[in-house]
Amino acid sequence: MEIQVLIENKTYKGDLLAEHGLSLFIEANGKSILYDFGWSDILIKNAEKMNIDLKKVEFAVVSHGHMDHTGGMYSFSKINNHAPVYIHKNAFKQSYTLKNGKLSEEHVGIKLSISQYEELQDRLIFTDGVTWLGDDIVVSGTIPPIKGFEPISKYYVKDEKMGLVLDQMEHEQFLAIRDKAKGGVYVFSGCSHTGVTSCVKYAQELFRGESIKALIAGMHLYGSETAVIKKTIDEILSFDIQIFLPVHCTGIEATCELKTRMKDKCIILNTGNSYKFE
Repeated sequence: MEIQVLIENKTYKGDLLAEHGLSLFIEANGKSILYDFGWSDILIKNAEKMNIDLKKVEFAVVSHGHMDHTGGMYSFSKINNHAPVYIHKNAFKQSYTLKNGKLSEEHVGIKLSISQYEELQDRLIFTDGVTWLGDDIVVSGTIPPIKGFEPISKYYVKDEKMGLVLDQMEHEQFLAIRDKAKGGVYVFSGCSHTGVTSCVKYAQELFRGESIKALIAGMHLYGSETAVIKKTIDEILSFDIQIFLPVHCTGIEATCELKTRMKDKCIILNTGNSYKFE
C-alpha cells in the first residue's frame, strides 16, 4: 500500500502548492483511490507535477462536507469522468462557525453551484451506514461519538424550525482498508470531528479481532488544551496501532507529542510526500 499526498497544509517542495485541506492518492489492493479533494483545484496542478494520473482513480471518498475537503471535487470530475464519489447523505448542509459570539458570514460547507451539483449528481453515492466496497475496503458512514473525546471546534447549521443548532457531524466518515496480502487495517480520517478515538474504536468494531496497522488522520486537536491533547493521545496509543501519520488539522502540539512518544513510528507527511507501507 502506498500513499501520495496531493494536498496537505504544508510543503517543502518549491514546485508544489499547499493549502489548508487534505487530499490523498492511495494505491491499495490493486485499486487507485482518492480520499478527499482539498480546498481548491490545487490537487489537479500538484497531481500533474507529481506524475499522478487522476484518470486512474477508480473511486473517491469524501471524509465530510467541509470546503477544505471538497473544494476540488468538481475540478476532479472534469479530469476523471467515471469514478464514483462516496459521500455522506447529509454532507451538503451549510455549516457555520461562531467567532466572538457571531456567526461566520460564509458557510464552510460544500460550495457547488446548482449546475455543478447537477453535473455531479449521477456520480455521487450517498452513504449513511457502513458501506463495504468488497471484502477489504469500507466507508464507515456515521461514526458513533464517544463522550469525553469531542474536538474543541464546533460547527452550526441553520434549521428552519429550531434556528441555529449544533452540527453533530454525522456526515463525518472514515475509509478503512485491509491489506489483502500482508494483513492489518489502515484507517484514513479527514478531520475526526467526532473524535479520533471514536474513529479507531469503530474501525475495531468493523474489523473485529484484526490489528490496526496505521492511522492516517487529521485529528482536529489544533487549538485544544494540552490536557485534552495528552488525554487523546494516551487513548489512541492504548490501541496498539503500529504507525501514526498525523495530517492537516492535527495541530503542531499534538503532532510533536505523537512524534516525541512514537519516534520513527510517527511519520510526518507534507504535500508532495509519498509513503509506502512495508
